[in-house]
Amino acid sequence: IDPIQWVEEVARYILIWMTLIAASVGIKEKVHVNLTSLLVRLPVKIALIIDVTFYLIIIFLIGIIASYSLIMVITRSVKVLSASLQISMVWAHTALPVGFGLILIQSIYVFLEDIKKLIKGESLTGKIDE
Repeated sequence: IDPIQWVEEVARYILIWMTLIAASVGIKEKVHVNLTSLLVRLPVKIALIIDVTFYLIIIFLIGIIASYSLIMVITRSVKVLSASLQISMVWAHTALPVGFGLILIQSIYVFLEDIKKLIKGESLTGKIDE
């Protein structure tokens, strides 16, 4: 095995795993790109309703992506070997259902937190100052 190809392939797989795990942390911390400049100009309840709606859309789409990525891993990845490592591509491709599953869990958590804020009458950042 040529060590240069081996290292490059491992680095690529680690990068994919780290990116998807970091994306799930970004969802929980709410540090992803958002319509902040628009939301701060709207009334608090409307801004929260828009935020909740966005998370519903995210949950729906990520749920679809996670389920199809799991199907891909189960049906296709088992039979394929990586180019230089000659290991099953399940190890690399499993990053997709695991990563999107984590993103889904974090999105549901944020969605429920926003619903709780909406019920309690809080803003996106805390209590409503009126």
